[in-house]
Amino acid sequence: IHQPLHCSGRVTTLEPAGDQGGNLFLITPADAPKTDNLHWYWDSILTRSIPRVNDEPDSIYIANLASTLTKKHPAKEFADKLKAGKFDQWQQEGFEIATTEVYPASLKRNQMPSENYRKRAAAIAEQRLALAGYRMANLLNQIFAS
Repeated sequence: IHQPLHCSGRVTTLEPAGDQGGNLFLITPADAPKTDNLHWYWDSILTRSIPRVNDEPDSIYIANLASTLTKKHPAKEFADKLKAGKFDQWQQEGFEIATTEVYPASLKRNQMPSENYRKRAAAIAEQRLALAGYRMANLLNQIFAS
């Protein structure tokens, strides 16, 4: 629920039942042989902004990704944002980001996002993943403390 498209779906006249968390919002031409959607874009953003090195295995890549994110976003950055066990508030945060950041006027259907959008989205995704990790660590520490 930390990634904004995991807890939202935009309703428009084109998609009155919602866009299924960005799954129906194409960012490639509709007639392209392979189509990509906004949900895929957000789910895969970190592997594009922090790519693997020399086909490293998952165990090394994930450790490097975690190290990079914890250096960029140390635990003290989120000390007052953990909201332990307040899952509804975590979801609301993701929803608010979806409504304020994911669908700016500059984002056009059937077009890849702009460079500015890509940078902003990567920064948001990195921050949200780091926060999710700290929250999970906090939750596990509480569970296993006794």
